[in-house]
Amino acid sequence: QKGLSHPRGSAALDQAWRSYGIIKYARKLIPNDFLTHWSSVRLGSANGILPLTLEQADSLLPLALNGTFAAQGGDPGTFPFRRADEVRRVLSGG
Repeated sequence: QKGLSHPRGSAALDQAWRSYGIIKYARKLIPNDFLTHWSSVRLGSANGILPLTLEQADSLLPLALNGTFAAQGGDPGTFPFRRADEVRRVLSGG
């Protein structure tokens, strides 16, 4: 919290916004990239600095697992694209 409460120059604040932008607009998200950015987004949402509730951030976590998409069927090569599609859907309110 202390790192995020600093004004505009905060590296943690910047990282939260960067990660939010990346996962919100990415067209392809592999699990490791997703988790790296999700962690920063969750921290930002928990501290009220992003336009995202903590519940919304937490609802994204199952998307990190390839099994989430395997259960729906399809080619595993499409999972990173489907993950990005689903994240975009959630973050745009749909």
